[in-house]
Amino acid sequence: MDRRGAASQADRPFRTLPGVLLAAYVALMPIQLEAGSFGLPLRLAPSDVALAAYLVVALPRIRYVPRAWSAWLLVLPALMGTGMLVAYVRSGYLTQYAYLQKAAGLVILLAGFACLVDFARSWDRLRGLLRVFMVSVLLNATAGVFGYVLAAAAGTVIPVLNEPFPGVRLTGFLIDPNAFGGLVAVALLMHLVTTTAARPLLTGPVARVADVVLPVALLLTFSRSAWIGFTAGVLALAALRPRAAARPLRRMVAGALLAVPLLGTFLALLLANPLGLIQRPDQVQSRLSIGEDALAELARSPLLGTGVGTYQERHGVIVHNTTLWFLTELGLVGLLVFLALVWSVASRLLGAHRLAPPDERPLALALLAAHAAMLGLSVGIEAFYQRHWWLVIGLGAAAWSLSARRPAGATERAAVRT
Repeated sequence: MDRRGAASQADRPFRTLPGVLLAAYVALMPIQLEAGSFGLPLRLAPSDVALAAYLVVALPRIRYVPRAWSAWLLVLPALMGTGMLVAYVRSGYLTQYAYLQKAAGLVILLAGFACLVDFARSWDRLRGLLRVFMVSVLLNATAGVFGYVLAAAAGTVIPVLNEPFPGVRLTGFLIDPNAFGGLVAVALLMHLVTTTAARPLLTGPVARVADVVLPVALLLTFSRSAWIGFTAGVLALAALRPRAAARPLRRMVAGALLAVPLLGTFLALLLANPLGLIQRPDQVQSRLSIGEDALAELARSPLLGTGVGTYQERHGVIVHNTTLWFLTELGLVGLLVFLALVWSVASRLLGAHRLAPPDERPLALALLAAHAAMLGLSVGIEAFYQRHWWLVIGLGAAAWSLSARRPAGATERAAVRT
C-alpha cells in the first residue's frame, strides 16, 4: 500500500476491520443477556465478544501509551490479587463471584481500556467512538420507552426488552434498571454538554429525538441512583462552567415537555401507587442493613479487608455501594486506590479540558460530567464494573494523552486564532 492509501485508511479508521470491531464493542455496551449459572445469575455481554475479536485482530499492533496509564490503574491487578489471596486464606477457597465476576471482569475491563486508548489516536477517532456510544444508547432508550408504553398501556410485552420489569421500570436490554439509568444519564450529559458546541456529537433530527427520549428514559427507570448520578454530573458542570450547565438544561426541559403524552403513563403509575416506585422503603432499609453489615465485616480486617467475594458468600447479596465495597473487601488500602483512581481520572480530564484545542474541549467536559455521574451512581449500586464507566475512563485517558502531547504554547496560539 502506498503512502496515500495508508493515509486515506488512517483517516477512515471505522472502515477497517479493527475499527468496526471496536465500534461494535462500544455499540453493544447497552446490551446484556441473562444466562444463569451455578446458582448465580450470569449475565453475558455481547460487547465482550467484539472486544475479544478486536484483540485477536489488533493485538500485535496495540500500543502501550504510558501517558494514559496512571499508576493507580497499574496497581489494580495487584490489589485484586491481594484481595483474592486474603479471601482464600480466610476461607480456604474462592467463590465463583470472586474469580469470574471480579478477577476475570477486571481483566476484561483493563483490556477494553488498553484497546480504547490505543485506538483513539486522534480527536476524530475519540469523537467517533463517542458518537457510536451515543447513537447506540439512544436506539436502546427509544426501544425501551416504546416497549414500556406498549406494556403499560396495552399489556403487550416484547421479549427480552425491559425485563424483568416490563411496563413498570425501564431497563432496555441491560436487565438492571439502575445500570441502564446510569447508562442513560451518561449519554444525556454528554449530549447536553456538546449540543451547543461547534461540533456536537448528535446533530439534526437525531439530536431532537435525544432531547425528548433520553430525559424520559432516565425518568422511567425509577432509579434513584441514576438520578443522583445525573445530578452529580450537572453539579460538576455548574462548578466548572455554569453556562455549560444552564443552557443545555433549558433545552432538556423543553424537550421533556414535548413528551407529555409519554409521561401520562408515568403519572398513572404514581397515582396507582403514590411514590411507591420512587421511595421503595424496603430497598432503602435493605441498603442500610447492607451498609451496617459491611462495616461490621470491615472491623475484623480494616487494612486489607475481608477478601474478594466474602461478603456475597456470607450474606447472599453484594455491597450496593462501590466505595463501601472497596472498603469492606479490599480494606483501607483498597479504598485509597479507588479514591486515588477516581481523582486521577478527574484531574486528567480537567487537564485535557484546559489543554485541548478549543473545538475539542467540550468532549473533555462531557467526559468529566459523565465521570462525576458514574461516581454519583456508585452511591446506590456497585458501578465500578459498568463498562460505560470504563469507556469514560479510557477515552478520558486518551483525551489527556492527546492534549498533553500538544506543543508548548499551542493552546495560547489556538486561542489567539479563534
